[in-house]
Amino acid sequence: MDLLLLFKYLNIPNRGFYTPLVLGGRLQKACFVGHLCVGCACMKIASTGLAVGLGALLFWSCAPQDSGSSGEGAEAPVEVISTKDLAPHDGLFYNKKTNKPFTGRVDEFFLMQGSPKVRVSRHMQEGRLHGLRTQYFNDGKKFIEIQYEDGLKHGRAFNWHRNGEVQWERHFKKDQLDGESIRYDADGNITQHVIYKMGRVEKAIK
Repeated sequence: MDLLLLFKYLNIPNRGFYTPLVLGGRLQKACFVGHLCVGCACMKIASTGLAVGLGALLFWSCAPQDSGSSGEGAEAPVEVISTKDLAPHDGLFYNKKTNKPFTGRVDEFFLMQGSPKVRVSRHMQEGRLHGLRTQYFNDGKKFIEIQYEDGLKHGRAFNWHRNGEVQWERHFKKDQLDGESIRYDADGNITQHVIYKMGRVEKAIK
């Protein structure tokens, strides 16, 4: 598109700021000019019904083009296998199909009224427990949840009563109890409260 002819038709004076853009030969190089003059242009030719088309053209020419990399940075899907596809060897868990230390989630199932239900779900990285290990009651409610890091208990751990109330809340550091350990009855009342330091009782509160 010849911008000089367009501006002359629209009776927009040349202030010297758009001439270099015409010499460039590409409308995309005129992005900032388009944004400056689109309002003036639309007012000038509104009676012809072309204002919407001109405005859309100028803004479309400045929009970034999709290079096909819209999925860049998206997290890769987690691979999920069954315990029957996992084999222990030298302290690591291997995927039987690839013979490599497994990274992903391992689900252990049991049959409930003829359909498979997850009993235990474990996250692994390079053949070691890493992330959440979750165990469920037969009705699907959580029973135990423990955080792992590089094969060791590390972080918060919970047990639940069958009614859904927390039974035990503990903290681990490198496989050792470290921090508060609180036990509750089925009504949510605290029955035991102990503070640990790397596996040893530091203070018994209750």
